[in-house]
Amino acid sequence: LVVEGSMAGAFEALLVWLLAVCLIGLALRWSAAKRAHHRPRRVSVVVVGDLGRSPRMCNHALCLADDGWDVTLVGYGESEPPVRVTSHPKITIRHVAPSYRLPRKPKA
Repeated sequence: LVVEGSMAGAFEALLVWLLAVCLIGLALRWSAAKRAHHRPRRVSVVVVGDLGRSPRMCNHALCLADDGWDVTLVGYGESEPPVRVTSHPKITIRHVAPSYRLPRKPKA
């Protein structure tokens, strides 16, 4: 492409401007991707019930942990979850107290 006269200066300025915009865009995109890569992957699996009697939820926690997520497993601690769950380095277990109470015997 051949440009003559005063148009040549404007054309070169436009090319320099476009190149600068592209380089800034690439730098911003690279910076954002680098920050996203270092963001920790955390998830909580909340069980409305006993952790030891919830094999499906324990399996979800194991699958997420095996995929690299830091998992917090939350639920009632009435019985012990499987050993694979309790010994996994990426799974933390938090017990909560049951919200129900047994009815009291009425006074006579």
